[in-house]
Amino acid sequence: NRVERYQARYDELLRRRGTLESELRHAIDRNEFRLVFQPVVALPSMRLVGAEALLRWHHPRLGAVRPDEFIPVAEEAGLINRIGSWVLDQSCRQLSEGLARGHDVWVSVNLSPKELHAADYAGQVADVLALYGVPAQRLVLEVTEHAVATDMEELISRLAELRATGVRIALDDFGAGYSSLGQLRTLPVDILKIDHALVAEP
Repeated sequence: NRVERYQARYDELLRRRGTLESELRHAIDRNEFRLVFQPVVALPSMRLVGAEALLRWHHPRLGAVRPDEFIPVAEEAGLINRIGSWVLDQSCRQLSEGLARGHDVWVSVNLSPKELHAADYAGQVADVLALYGVPAQRLVLEVTEHAVATDMEELISRLAELRATGVRIALDDFGAGYSSLGQLRTLPVDILKIDHALVAEP
């Protein structure tokens, strides 16, 4: 019946979540993560100016696991800071190699609200930039509009700390429903990424 089907589906989701959490704890050590870079071009010349680092997870048994499935699990399980540190390190390393080859580009990295509110995250960013010799302005840290729904005063303080290192801050998914144009006056952001829903034709 319907109740039994619902319970079976719920049990299946719980098992899946438990499996993902368990496997995520070892994904970095097993070298299962990789980054792909989505190019950003300038119009109308179509010149490559930057790239967005996107995290991908391919498990030997589970196959390709979508970010929208494993990222929430990582956040709930307290694993997102370690994973985020790996993404930041790898992004800066590959950016450094690209700059050394003469590519005039920047790289953006998505930032979880939990990473943003971690103690001395700005110091961690500065250390990674120094380790790979990457100019701070070549790194863009993206926060989603959902982060704006948290304590605004603390958010502004954390973003200001990051900008003080010289990196740029992008606000992603603007227009998805949380922030307003009025709030942009107080938010220390450099780049605004408009949510497709805000510009889509009705």
